[in-house]
Amino acid sequence: MRTRFLAAIASTVLLVTACAELGAQLPTGSTQAEKTKETRQNVAETKTSKVKEKTFVWPKSCPVTVLGMDAFTPAFETPAGPPEFYDAVWHGTPELYTMINPDGKSSENRWLGGEKTFWWSENFSISNEPEPDIEVTARRLDGKTTYEARQTTHGMRDDIGNFMLVGVTLPEPGCWELTASYHGASLSYVIWVWPKG
Repeated sequence: MRTRFLAAIASTVLLVTACAELGAQLPTGSTQAEKTKETRQNVAETKTSKVKEKTFVWPKSCPVTVLGMDAFTPAFETPAGPPEFYDAVWHGTPELYTMINPDGKSSENRWLGGEKTFWWSENFSISNEPEPDIEVTARRLDGKTTYEARQTTHGMRDDIGNFMLVGVTLPEPGCWELTASYHGASLSYVIWVWPKG
């Protein structure tokens, strides 16, 4: 009887020890949750990185206009720089200027679905010219396609003042040069337009 009792105790000790060792090897619920969260975060960061790479990198053959922070500063009603919301800087001269991203960044295919372009001039007045006499054209630098904008109007906002508004819908992706002409002044800049999808 004593021998069986001691054997039972020994078996119990071995079982408890084995369970303890197994428990030490398995992650706790909180640790497993943290690992799952970390994995999802890594996947999200990878996806975000791929989107940024697609959005911000263009072929070296396309001379996208990049200004950095060295941009034109208007001398009248508009602010020294576009509000932070626009993620842009002024580009041009007092006679004709617009706002573009300082690093040449642009969304993948917004130009194919229709994009609003904003233009300013010290010579423009909504009261004198409700329908601004501005022309905006575009041409592919890596092809033969051209485009002429036909949607022109004006607008006014507290943060950016009075402006000329021109709708642009480019027909295809590629390297495009946009040119605006207004009362003898001309301004151009180059963008890369991504394919849809």
